[in-house]
Order: sequence, then C-alpha cells, then structure tokens
Amino acid sequence: MKNMNNKNFRMIGISLFEEQIVRALLLSDNFYLLKQLNLKFDVVIFTNHNIGNFLASKISELALNRTTVIELQDIQENFLVKVFSFCLKWSDPSTATLRSLHKEKDNHRISTYGYYSRKLFFIICSRSILLKRIFRKLLFNTFKLTNIDQASKVVIPSINVFIVTALSNSESDLPLAIYFKRNSIPVIASMRSWDNLVTKGTLKFQPDLFLSHSKFMTSFAVHTHGIESKSIIQSVTPTYQKHFLPKKKKNDTDCLKIAYGCIGPILNPDEMNFIKWLGEISVKCNASITIVQHPKFKHDVNRIYNGNLVFRTFDYLSSTLYDYYDLIAEQDFVLASGTTFALDTMFTGTPLIGLAFEIVEQEYWSSHLRSYDLLPHSRQLFDELGIKKVFSKQELLELLNGTTSYQNLDKGSNSLQYFTGDINLRFDDQILNLLH
Repeated sequence: MKNMNNKNFRMIGISLFEEQIVRALLLSDNFYLLKQLNLKFDVVIFTNHNIGNFLASKISELALNRTTVIELQDIQENFLVKVFSFCLKWSDPSTATLRSLHKEKDNHRISTYGYYSRKLFFIICSRSILLKRIFRKLLFNTFKLTNIDQASKVVIPSINVFIVTALSNSESDLPLAIYFKRNSIPVIASMRSWDNLVTKGTLKFQPDLFLSHSKFMTSFAVHTHGIESKSIIQSVTPTYQKHFLPKKKKNDTDCLKIAYGCIGPILNPDEMNFIKWLGEISVKCNASITIVQHPKFKHDVNRIYNGNLVFRTFDYLSSTLYDYYDLIAEQDFVLASGTTFALDTMFTGTPLIGLAFEIVEQEYWSSHLRSYDLLPHSRQLFDELGIKKVFSKQELLELLNGTTSYQNLDKGSNSLQYFTGDINLRFDDQILNLLH
C-alpha cells in the first residue's frame, strides 16, 4: 500500500479478459466507470481480440477519447512458472481441489502416478500458509517479463496503476499483474466471481489492494490463501449491487412460471437428461418452463424433444444484468443446480429450489450433487440461506402442479450479503475513490 501513496496517477491500466465482467462493470452501467475515469485519466484496457473489437466499437461510439484498447495474444509460461503454478493449484485445501483431482483421474487426463503425486502434495502443503506464500513469491520472481512484451503487437505503455478484474485468470490477468508489479506499478485486484477463492486453487499473487466481494471471500483470502489482511478492502460482488435489483413482477395467470438455470455439461453431466425430462412433462403440467442456457456452456437442444419449453440465453456482450434479472424476477420460482445461478436468484428475491436428484445416476465426483455435500461454498450457501431442495421427480412434479409450497426460509438480507457483499456499495465508485 505504501507505493500507492503520494502518486500523481495519470494513466490507468485495466484488465478485461472476461465477457461477464464487461457486462457487469461496463454494459449494465452504461459505461459509467470508463466515463468517470476519462474525466481525469488516460485509460488502457488490456484484453483479447474478441472483446477488444467489441470495446473499440463502443468506445468510439461513446467518444471516450482517452481510452485505448490493447489486444494481447497468448501469454507464454516458462517452465519454472508452470512448476510453481502447479504447486499453488494443488495446495488449496478445498474439497473442490480434491474433486478436480478425481475428475482428472477418472477422465484419464493424468496417470496413476500423477494422481498420487498430486494427492500427496495436497496432503502435505494444503494447510501451510507459509508454503503458499513461498510458492507465490517464487512464481512472481521467475516470471519472464518479456513474455508480456511478446504477446503484444504494440509497446506496453507506462501506466501509474493497474486494476485487475479477474486475478485467478492465470493465462491473462495474473501475468499482467506480475508484469506491472515487477515494474513497481501498484496493483489493485479483484476476482471474476464470488466463489473463485474456493474453486480455482490457491491465489497466485499478492496485490497491493484486494477488493474482496464479501466477508465470505475475505475469510478465504486471509485464512486459506494467506492474503495479507491489511491489503483487503471490503467491497461487493459487482453483479450484486443494489441498483441492479429488478422490480418483482406479479404473475396474474393461473399458470406457474418457472425457470431452470443451466450450468453446462462439465459441472452437471446429467443436465441434458434433466432438460429432456422437463420437455416431456412440460406438455402435461400447468406451468410455463423456461430454460436459461449458460452463455459459455450452451447445450445443443435441437437434438432432444423440447415439448413446450422456452429457451433463453443472455450472452454477456449483448445483454445487461437488468435484462437477465428481469427474467428471473418474473418467475414464481427458479430451479438451480449451480451456486452462481442460485445466488443470482436469491439476490432478486425470487424463491429458489435446489435440484438434488439425477435422471441418470452419474459418477460420484462428476455429479452436481457434490454441491450439496462436499463443495464448501455451495454447501454453505444452500444450508445457511435455507434453500429448499427437491430430491425426486415426484417432488418436483408436485411443485410444478402447485400442490406443495415453493417458498424459501427467510434468513434475512444479512445472511445473503455474507456471500454477496454489502449490496449498497458501488464497486466502481470504490475504484474511483481509491484513484482520486
């Protein structure tokens, strides 16, 4: 934090390699953050080709003349960086790490030797904050700065502060953070999503300031990842700011309106079976069922019987959070097998049902049911917020036919904001205040 004091900031760098962050920080707020930054600073956005083209068009349209977009190609990792990245990945004590290990073994991506060596490393190193800090320091010192220069077609400009929006992205945000920090540029960092400190391995970089999305994230940052508590600023998950809250819409029809939020075949290999079953029952029950596809992991639903199902996709670069939350708010209740969609639903105040059964039983570690018994972030979320679960087709049919209640237990806003952060805060204003 010392090197952020008494600085006359003139040029700000921002990493934007994630489409969902572009939607949350820029699109949904009509580019408020960039507009405010352009009043006082020159801004350099580091991104990839696809997002770069999109942002360049928007920046030109909005006449944000002090903003430049730099597109980076693949950033290479040298051998030692790969070694210490391995150490940090497998030193996270979360059962999400063990799940990842078992899935790699079951899918034959690693050998038996690879499995046991990783598991041994996990057992020895996962509880040591000191080892994690050592691995983090070694990775920092062995990264080749020329790898960044080689990934850019233009000379990397001299900036005064760098803002990292998805620090767990090892192929983009992380190497840029190391590059600028090694050049004595202060780094302000945050994460892509509320649960990234549980599912992405040990954090590989200590920023000058860390904008934590919630008390939940802060606890993991300090006690599991060994991030210095003095560097942490309590903030809010950008997608859960109060001004994004939709107005609840009353259903004036006799037909229940429900939505199921997809998480894709990697996290739920039974999902297509479930959607197919919903298609079959959709012509028999008195409910309007909408399937919300995941923007990154879309199913090919044309090859199954859809019945009366309605399919919606909110692509990150062609929708806003207002569009997305409005759909959720229109529902009588929502079904979810993934935690982010579940938290999105709880944020809107729409009743939520956890899908706790499978149509076709899946392999133990691949099953989405591990979200309810082994994965710490999702288990804690569903348990602490009193989220109702359905454990069979029959239970769900009763809900769809309106014969049983779908209301969640009321745990209050404080319980929810333990995971989302204080929704009254504005993430972009916090960044602006730090710079001003």
